[in-house]
Amino acid sequence: YAVPVGMGFSLFLFRQNEVPWLKALSLTLVTVLMLWGLFNISIYGAPLRLHGKYLAVQKLELIAALVRLLLLVALALIYIGALAAVMVATISITLQAILMRKLAAHFLDFGAPCDPDQRRDLVILIRKQFFPTLFFAFQVQIMVWLIILFGTVDKVAEVGALGRLNVVFSLIGSVLTSIVVPTFSRCVTLPRLVRLFSLALAAYAIF
Repeated sequence: YAVPVGMGFSLFLFRQNEVPWLKALSLTLVTVLMLWGLFNISIYGAPLRLHGKYLAVQKLELIAALVRLLLLVALALIYIGALAAVMVATISITLQAILMRKLAAHFLDFGAPCDPDQRRDLVILIRKQFFPTLFFAFQVQIMVWLIILFGTVDKVAEVGALGRLNVVFSLIGSVLTSIVVPTFSRCVTLPRLVRLFSLALAAYAIF
């Protein structure tokens, strides 16, 4: 459901800004391909982290970043534009997804049947995430709207400065997602879970 709706909004916004139809369609399709890569990275990264393959995941991320850098440098010498930049990102992310799937195949049985109980639990979890996800999707637009209504030029500058803090929180979130969460997932005893959680909170507070 999300992809067709997102493509519709994307084409509408491009046309509102007088982007030609061909370029608008190309940008939208390339972005959808990028989403496919990001989705696969998220899925196949989970078993790798659960098995403690943090270094392997980081190596794949580094490979994708280097490929993106090299392609951008090569394109910058010839031609660079929005479509080229998005295509470079899509190529690097797709490469990372393919390599990650190949590595995760050592830990996964792709022919395993779906467990109805696990599927039900996942559906319940996704439903609970609907409203936070919806807010996240429109958070920037809501912020801009509030600034337009109540803000001044100085307030806009302050919001931009505060946005730099996202780098710090992204670093913390990356550590939590890559190391802490998989460690919790492998925990099978309550005392160990409490101890790990306390250590994570202490590290978070110190940071």
